[in-house]
Amino acid sequence: MIVRLDGALARRTLALALLLLWPLILFGRPSHIADSASYLKGGRVAVEFVAAKLFPLPVAAPGAGPPAASERGGPGLHDAPKGARSVTYSVAAYWLRWPGVDMTALALVQTICAAFVGAVTLMVLGVAGWGRFLAVASVLAFATPLAPLCANAVPDVFSGFVIVTLILTTLFLDRMSLGVRLVTAALTSFAVTVHASIPPLAMGMVIVGGIILLLGKRFGLARPRWAWAWLIIPPGFGLIANTAIGYVAFGEVSVAAKRFPTALTRSVVDGPARWYLEKHCATEHYAVCEVFGTRIPSTINDFLFYERGLNGRATPEQMDRIRAEEAEIVMKAAMEYPGYEAYNLSRGIVRQLFRYDLGKGRFKERLALDAQGSPQLVLSGRHIQPVMVAVGMLNNLVLGLCVAWMAVNLKRIDNRERFSALLVLAGLVGNAAIVVIFSSLSPRYQARVIWVIPLFLLGMAAAHYRSKTRGVPESGTNL
Repeated sequence: MIVRLDGALARRTLALALLLLWPLILFGRPSHIADSASYLKGGRVAVEFVAAKLFPLPVAAPGAGPPAASERGGPGLHDAPKGARSVTYSVAAYWLRWPGVDMTALALVQTICAAFVGAVTLMVLGVAGWGRFLAVASVLAFATPLAPLCANAVPDVFSGFVIVTLILTTLFLDRMSLGVRLVTAALTSFAVTVHASIPPLAMGMVIVGGIILLLGKRFGLARPRWAWAWLIIPPGFGLIANTAIGYVAFGEVSVAAKRFPTALTRSVVDGPARWYLEKHCATEHYAVCEVFGTRIPSTINDFLFYERGLNGRATPEQMDRIRAEEAEIVMKAAMEYPGYEAYNLSRGIVRQLFRYDLGKGRFKERLALDAQGSPQLVLSGRHIQPVMVAVGMLNNLVLGLCVAWMAVNLKRIDNRERFSALLVLAGLVGNAAIVVIFSSLSPRYQARVIWVIPLFLLGMAAAHYRSKTRGVPESGTNL
């Protein structure tokens, strides 16, 4: 069965998208967190910066002085920001902010992308009948975090997209037409640019996928022509795009330009970097020591985000130096406290793997413009925690059933499906390790990828249900 850009795929994508829309229909708007406002503000700055380059204002008369900030359209990207989030996602959030600043259009686009990814996955797994497709799609929509993730105005859901698309590229390329491959590749490339934690996740998936491609023939796996190119080029293009955007926007050659020093923050909060700095700030000339001296805050917000933290006290020049010195401080702190660091990280990764609830703040806040026209979080007046608790309980039940089905049917499924399960596990472990090492332990970070388990395992179960034989997929690359 070759999945093509045709009516069959369109109908299944539409059906799954309609099911995934229930949070937007029930609550009337996307869910927002503080990051949502940051993306919207950053997108406005980026769009105004590009507009100023394409349509410059007339040269002022001699002696007229520089234009006011309102005439220039606000600050530009080169006005020495202390930190920045993804430019691509910020621009998307700004363009898709309708209606008003709710970003409902952004949530709709994320929902369509999720529906396309889910429909393609179920079809390449062999879920052809409408009954089985709708059954799995309903579970994905109502009993996993996928629908709330699509309705969340931050790029969390794209982490799961990267895991799924790279599994499809590694193992099911021969079941995807050229058109489907191109759309999947474009989605992979864009996903790599939307959050700093996704490039290392994508690279890890490429490495594991590459190993499977190398060993695949020993296990009877097909390796279509250009398989390596389809696996490597899309995430590679995303990395190149990120680097180019960082250079144009900030004059910095980096795949995560102007990122916040989250790895340093994690080590400070955990202890090693804080202890190291308290011991060495008197003799070392670190920029972070210029800000705090030897009294290093011990919480994330106090160290990084609050007005008394780096975001409020450090100058743009100091933040650049802090980013440059971050790896050195984190590594030296780990070497000075190796046992504690190893124990703390390993414990954190294990805990992160099993913390994937949707949190208590979903849909409790919304975005509104203040007197200056800047988006801010305000209370929405909605109390929907019981709904999220119910979704979390159903998700736990579904995960248990998926694991049980895999244990019972491990010998029945074929090697392609076994390697799919292996890559799903690699993606989940890789995501947990990346966020714990470079950011912090948070249920939100694992919830953004946990839905990949039901997508693949329920898809396999539905394809095998009452099937005595497995059809041999056709090959081809027609649109």
